[in-house]
Amino acid sequence: MINYYATEFIREGDNLGVFERVLTLRKEAHTHAFYAILFMREGSGLHVIDQKSYDIVPGGVFFIDRSVPHALEPFGKLKYTELILTPEFFGKDGEGENALRRVFYTDSEYQPSVTLNQDEREALEAILHCTSRECERRAGDFRAILRLYIALIGQYLARAVERARSELANRDPAYILSVTLEYVNKHFTENISQEELAGRFGYNSAYFSRMFKKHMGENLTDYITKKRIELAARLLVETDLSAEQVSERVGYKSKPQFYNTFTKYMNTTPRQYRIDAKQKT
Repeated sequence: MINYYATEFIREGDNLGVFERVLTLRKEAHTHAFYAILFMREGSGLHVIDQKSYDIVPGGVFFIDRSVPHALEPFGKLKYTELILTPEFFGKDGEGENALRRVFYTDSEYQPSVTLNQDEREALEAILHCTSRECERRAGDFRAILRLYIALIGQYLARAVERARSELANRDPAYILSVTLEYVNKHFTENISQEELAGRFGYNSAYFSRMFKKHMGENLTDYITKKRIELAARLLVETDLSAEQVSERVGYKSKPQFYNTFTKYMNTTPRQYRIDAKQKT
């Protein structure tokens, strides 16, 4: 995996850069030794960050921490502004650096995205424009002005994240669950993680887990397992697929894991279940 360094994009010693990007092809997974904030302007796509998928929409913002792998997959043409910041930009005390990182961490869990409303988007676009212009002019004590702009960007992002979290907290849990179940029921044979689902709604994993279990009476893993075993039982009866083929069809990569899970839930082995079902008919 490629690891990028700031000096590949900005002059050594600048520690900050603002770039307008246009992407039409997938940008494969990579890491970098600097912080990057991506402000999505036009287009849509999928952003995979640390193996979790996030939808790309206009007004979306992504904070990419150092050494975190991410990949971009545009659906057509994608336009965005990328802000690059090195740790050295924030100075030796690290307070500004820590303040920026805290915006996108909740209970130590990395939540790298937020979608801006129209007012937030207009304000941040104006600040980014001023930041870019200051980088180009390099007049007087421009670095001090840049630090002020970055602090202001951080404050606006913190406000946007807080607003988004407040809106999420006030959402009807029944709606969140209905959307979650609709997705899970379509994709339960795939590798679905609780963290990925929680991230789709801006929740941290622990809160999402508690909400799901409170309203469903079981955790997400058990729900997915039951869906897989129900499908496996149907395939064993209605098709001539081998147990190994059924295992793969319902989402298990390990035959022993499928065998043990099926036996636990159905109180019989896959082979015996098929025999018993045929005898009944």
